[in-house]
Amino acid sequence: MKILVYFKRYLLVCLLLVLSSATLLAQNINTAWLTFNTRFQSAKTPWGGFIDIPLRTTDNYEHLQQIIIRPAISYKLNNHFTAAAGYAYVLNFSYKNEERLYSDEHRLWEQVIYNHKWGSVLFYHRLRNEHRWISSVVYPDDYKTQQRIRYSLRGMIWFNQDLLFEKGFYGVLQDEVMFNYVNKETTNNSFFDQNRLYTAIGFKFKRLIDLEGGYMNQQQKQKSGATSTNHIIQLTMFTKFTL
Repeated sequence: MKILVYFKRYLLVCLLLVLSSATLLAQNINTAWLTFNTRFQSAKTPWGGFIDIPLRTTDNYEHLQQIIIRPAISYKLNNHFTAAAGYAYVLNFSYKNEERLYSDEHRLWEQVIYNHKWGSVLFYHRLRNEHRWISSVVYPDDYKTQQRIRYSLRGMIWFNQDLLFEKGFYGVLQDEVMFNYVNKETTNNSFFDQNRLYTAIGFKFKRLIDLEGGYMNQQQKQKSGATSTNHIIQLTMFTKFTL
């Protein structure tokens, strides 16, 4: 199948590009993200839910920098569209002379996911709107508001050509872009917030557990006007239960 060959080649090219970028720009930030994602779906109704918990390190993997706890409820509109709404608590750590400092963030958000197949490739489009309340280390009780919108496109391909996606190795190519459309001065004074390009290899253990590991290139606008580059090693475990 031509589309299968083209997507595999594209996935390989992107993997080589991001790996070479990581080598050439090694002086920039290097971190690791570990994420646990658990999904629940009712067998008799369209209702479901999920929780994901990312843990993220500081530069050169020295300390824990961020913990996010993000629960949600979801509603399956049909076989292609799923809507969800949830809350996220974000705990940030910074370090000064070995002292750990804290700030946090509260988010309410809503999203819609559209999935479809194109040949052997399974695509997921996710549009998420976030309402943010952000504190700082200097003013931990003073929360500034911001609105941010995010769009993610994820493509998955099954290496053993099993169109049921039940077990085996798969490849992932994903990109997500984020924009601050209200109160951009709260974070970086920029409409463009960040872009995350991600490529990975995963393995599905039947229908319950997926393990996925890969590389993410994060371009993020800073308040100074500069754009930082974060080279991320990412490992994710997905679990799914039917109730």
